[in-house]
Amino acid sequence: MLHRKWLLALIALQWIWAQGISASVRNNDKGSNGTRIETNPAGAVVYLKGEYRLAGRAPFVIEQPLTGVYELKAVKHGYETYSAIHVFRPNQPEQLQIRLTRKTRFRAAMRSLFIPGWGQVYSEQTIKGIALGSAQLVSGLYLLIADSRYQQAVDAFNTAVRNFKLYEKNAEVRDQYIQQILETQKDVDKRYDIRKRALIIAASIYIYNLLDALILFPSFKDDQPGVRMKVAVERINSEPTFGLGIQARF
Repeated sequence: MLHRKWLLALIALQWIWAQGISASVRNNDKGSNGTRIETNPAGAVVYLKGEYRLAGRAPFVIEQPLTGVYELKAVKHGYETYSAIHVFRPNQPEQLQIRLTRKTRFRAAMRSLFIPGWGQVYSEQTIKGIALGSAQLVSGLYLLIADSRYQQAVDAFNTAVRNFKLYEKNAEVRDQYIQQILETQKDVDKRYDIRKRALIIAASIYIYNLLDALILFPSFKDDQPGVRMKVAVERINSEPTFGLGIQARF
């Protein structure tokens, strides 16, 4: 039973591969109207979105003719994502050259300078970036709340002082207002310490976020040998044809 399932899977894969080859042959019969997309460095995954949705690893050769406006995107580990809009003209073969920009610790630090955690997301440490951003947000809210309560305590102290000055000649209530001043002063000191602690926490997270983006920037390495894949969808005689190509690199 297990051998039968493997046999059916192999037959299905061969059928998909045959469809891709037949599509390529039909396109070659029509003439050289293909597109070649290269990236520097090579090996980036290229995505095209327009009349068709295409994806492949550069150098990416698209044998079927493309016409119209397409969203073009190139993605490679350790490099900034390239995005652009490209217009393909009918019956005009094209060769596109895409130069990718390597990610750097300086660019990561500049992003974290403005939005904590952004530099980590930029350097492909998404979980760490989300954690730092969330921690900075929570600590910032805690600081705002602590500062608001400190200001309320200061206002209460100032009110107590004003009341004492108004009734300081009244022996019956003077001691009461003195006690109120002492209590509000104690509350002001307490709220001040809480606000100071909140400020230290928020500042510490922010500084760590900057140092992490700058010093602990990952060392990106070029892609190791692996599997290359090419996927294409073509409409032939109003019927969509799916092509899949797989190439192993060792």
